[in-house]
Amino acid sequence: MSQFNVLLLAEQHDAAALKLSIRSFSDMYHSETPKHQRNMKLTVVVPPKSTSSKRTVEQLISDNEIASVTSLHFVTIDEAIDSVYADTSILLQSAEPKDCTPYRSALSYSIPIVWRDSKRLQECIDYTCGIRVHYDTKEQYISDCSRFLLALYHDEGAYRMLRNGAKKQYEATIAQPSLRRA
Repeated sequence: MSQFNVLLLAEQHDAAALKLSIRSFSDMYHSETPKHQRNMKLTVVVPPKSTSSKRTVEQLISDNEIASVTSLHFVTIDEAIDSVYADTSILLQSAEPKDCTPYRSALSYSIPIVWRDSKRLQECIDYTCGIRVHYDTKEQYISDCSRFLLALYHDEGAYRMLRNGAKKQYEATIAQPSLRRA
């Protein structure tokens, strides 16, 4: 795969979930050779008025030694959609989200989602457009997320299948007004 850009929406995570997501990306990144690392990037969208999220994200990025491959955007999710989603390979979600809107938008851009098992996300995501990761322990979850991200990086066929599924899921259940959910 050429460029593999993992997106994290800090606004949709608490501090513990941010740690899970950033560690998952970090473990994936550090498990690869420099040749593959050059193709990997983490993009984090941080709400501009959230100084605590900003400090937490910056500290986690530093602690996990991924500052050189991380791009921070201090904008709202709505402001980030056009500029950030167009360059995103995978959206990573490790918390129960506040709402499904950003994930529905991701599907409209054919972005697959690797997500922590969540009743709310089950409303708009299924196995055709994302990978649901069960949480038993912190270390197991991080290991599984990292492994799934690596699999999608290395298996272009599986990645394309989820991208196509994301677009179809958006068109079939979200874009049709009669099937939209609040």
